Amino acid sequence: MLGLFQEVGPCLIDEHGNGTVQNPWAWSRNSSLLFVDQPVDVGFSYIDESHEVPHDSQEAAADMRRFLQIFVSEIFPHKRSSPVHLAGELCKPQINLESCLVGNGYMSPMDTFYGYWETLCTTKPGVPTPVFNETRCDIMAANMPRCMDVAKACIQNPDPAICKAAGSVCYEVTALCEIDELCYKKAGYIQEYLNSPAVWNALSPPDKVKEYKFESSAVVQAFGTTPEGMTSSSDAVAFLLPHGIHFLAYQGNLDLACNTAGSLQWADSLSWKGQVVFASTPLRPWTSTVAGHNDTVGMTKEVRVKIDTQAETASRFAFVTVDGAGHLVSPFRFKVFKIGNTLMFDLL
Repeated sequence: MLGLFQEVGPCLIDEHGNGTVQNPWAWSRNSSLLFVDQPVDVGFSYIDESHEVPHDSQEAAADMRRFLQIFVSEIFPHKRSSPVHLAGELCKPQINLESCLVGNGYMSPMDTFYGYWETLCTTKPGVPTPVFNETRCDIMAANMPRCMDVAKACIQNPDPAICKAAGSVCYEVTALCEIDELCYKKAGYIQEYLNSPAVWNALSPPDKVKEYKFESSAVVQAFGTTPEGMTSSSDAVAFLLPHGIHFLAYQGNLDLACNTAGSLQWADSLSWKGQVVFASTPLRPWTSTVAGHNDTVGMTKEVRVKIDTQAETASRFAFVTVDGAGHLVSPFRFKVFKIGNTLMFDLL
């Protein structure tokens, strides 16, 4: 529910964590929104004792697909033909899917690891001085070839042991969190708010649900037995574009875990018909007048490619960066509102 209460939902958690305030930049101004905590066993969801939690994204996606089919066929059948835009994980249920949006996505671990050096050792993310000093950056540069080698080994041989070793070699850099696990103070507020008696009484969750939780230790343990954490999403995105489904990747430039440098390298190297055009297209500034004056708030590039010469419309693949924003881009909600509307509603 981070997206609902901290980013693009109609209400945001307040500064005290005991209520909500209206979000003037909510995407609900132009669309009907559905937020889903998944996989099963997180949020208010539960799993029967006779079943196992999902072990990877494919198993989780199967549950999500069934849920969406029930949602549009049995719960809101009048929405079945409405255009659908998915933000977050990808799936292809039997709905009128038009576009997918991924914010600060962990799309390609190998590219993400490669982007650490640029993120921490240069001022390109928009910081006055590099985060690391020259000595530490030299160590990173010297160790990068080994990181790339073990990452390639994982991709070529997706064995859990090999991929776990690759993750250990490459992921040595962490950012300080405001709280131990969730990293964002307001995330803790959201969890406390959703577990408050007032919310609990209003929602009346099933008896099997004992608490609202962002994380599930069972899911973390299950995913840890697979190479999931080192798996690239390139094939999934490359599958969507030829089917006329638009794709937008947007990035907070201050994010380290899913950094802009790595995500841009992933986007440029994505294998599809529009790759050569996209990779050769330079980034250009994008601006906003929401604050009352024309401000440059990031960089963007986009291509529109007709996969089939007989197709009526072209597939859009866009990459957008947001200056001064981190992993959740939440302090810059009007920028996220704008780029979401740009792709989904063509308002700009």
